[in-house]
Amino acid sequence: MYCPSVRAVDVEINVDETQLTVHVNPYFLRLNFPHSVAEDDSSSADYDPSTGYLSVTLTKEQKGQHFKDLDLLAKLLAPRQSKPPPSIEVISSAENGQELSEKLDDLSLTDKQQSEFEEAAANDWRLPQQVPEGLPELQLSVEKPYGFLDLHSGYFRHVAHTENEVNDLGSDAEMCSRDERTRRRIKREDEKWDPEHYMADFADDEYIRDLLTWTHPHIAQSGAFEYTESENLEILRLPRKESKGRNTVMRCLLDMKRILDHHEVYYVYSKIWVDDFCVWVQAHASDEDLASLGKAMMDLKIKKDLIEWHLEELEAATQEDLERESDSDDESASDLERAGPL
Repeated sequence: MYCPSVRAVDVEINVDETQLTVHVNPYFLRLNFPHSVAEDDSSSADYDPSTGYLSVTLTKEQKGQHFKDLDLLAKLLAPRQSKPPPSIEVISSAENGQELSEKLDDLSLTDKQQSEFEEAAANDWRLPQQVPEGLPELQLSVEKPYGFLDLHSGYFRHVAHTENEVNDLGSDAEMCSRDERTRRRIKREDEKWDPEHYMADFADDEYIRDLLTWTHPHIAQSGAFEYTESENLEILRLPRKESKGRNTVMRCLLDMKRILDHHEVYYVYSKIWVDDFCVWVQAHASDEDLASLGKAMMDLKIKKDLIEWHLEELEAATQEDLERESDSDDESASDLERAGPL
């Protein structure tokens, strides 16, 4: 048991059949074993102040008996079964029994009190124990990491005047945790959401469909290829250069890197994302890894109702408007045909 900064003389240990209790201020522990244990001459308790660990040795009441699930801490912390209450035989007349029943009804507990009473009785009238949660990781800096595998920080310290569509947190991006960044991103997206804009794009989606069916020229290219001189120079500039990677994916990443590197604001994202992806593809990724990732992306389907912007309702309303306009145009054309030439 880990209980640092205590005095060994203050440790109180008690064994009661299957139950072991250990108390040393401010620590308290109660364990319930599957079988009975005992304190005898073979039992001991040793405290090591250098490590803060208290080691307790107990004796099985029945030697050689198997104690199951000792590695399940939650099971050891659970309360032991309460002993059945003694049976009570009431010797009384019917009238006295009726009078006693009425008095007991007046003393009946509420549902909440009854629930608390039953829980306390089941727990042997002791406070329930729980497995403690792990302590949060100690943060020694107010800056929060970001980028590929959260490896980067410090790139947004002086961007108060260069907010953009990728980072409109400004310099706050350095101090915001991942959860806070997510919360603010969702809030920002909800504020910028425009149902009419979505309906217009749904009605006229030719440009969007072109983007969805677009194929990268490197992917469409068949046969082997060689990196250009400029691509080889980019690879040489990458950190921790090792062997060449998967050619097609690497070439696509280099295209992205080149676009970002030549932008006066977006070059930051080349450093915190694309560089590390290039290194991973170049040094560690296999064809099987990339094929598995590609299949996972192709198989991913996001249901519209998960976005919580009522997209399907907006699309249905837009479709009705389009059909109504189509019917109106047909009627106008029929009227002109009936009217004949002027």
